[in-house]
Amino acid sequence: LSRDEQGNYSFAHKSFMEFFVARKIFKLLLTVEITSETSISKLDKEFFNVFGQLPFTVEIRNFIKQFLQEDATKEKDVRKKLNDIVDATRHSHNQETRYIGGNAVSILHLLGETFHAKDLSYAILIKADLRNADLTKTNFRKANLHAAILSNAILNEADLSEADLSEISLEEMKTVNSIDWSPSEDQIVVSCEDPNIKVFNVKNQLEGRIESVRTAVLFGHEFPVLSVC
Repeated sequence: LSRDEQGNYSFAHKSFMEFFVARKIFKLLLTVEITSETSISKLDKEFFNVFGQLPFTVEIRNFIKQFLQEDATKEKDVRKKLNDIVDATRHSHNQETRYIGGNAVSILHLLGETFHAKDLSYAILIKADLRNADLTKTNFRKANLHAAILSNAILNEADLSEADLSEISLEEMKTVNSIDWSPSEDQIVVSCEDPNIKVFNVKNQLEGRIESVRTAVLFGHEFPVLSVC
């Protein structure tokens, strides 16, 4: 611990704080009662406040994974609870769910959960970390993926129709300002904080990884492009 001039104490190393936060989250995951019938409004208040207040850092998620590896008998139950949390966000309001869905999906992905052809329509997955995930044929219709990380994700035949893709992060790109489909629905056009527009082929038959299949960069704008709609 370090002490400031006012006598307040804080952790000298961030990893110590994240370790104890992860331990708290892990214990809550083991004890909270969640079923497929549980709604967001019926979740334990303490659990919701801890799990939904902020996006979990990579370090916190890694600590949670480590705790599960140390007690593998709990993993199946924890995975089911995390999936039930994601399902509970569907048809809910953003303010009601906050980051709880995004945190749940991020942990599931780190644990090796597959989202191939999974129905995540209408789910609220704000700030979800899905880098390198296989999202082939995943249904994200009308899902909220605001500020999600999709770097190097496989998006072959993924349904992103009417999904909130604002500020998503893609490999080699800055924060996304706007994204839209081509009329043929086999390409997406993306504008970021830089003054260029990027075109991606999202139905590549070889890899399908979005950062690997950029087909064009449109130069010539002096300032960042705010919208491509």
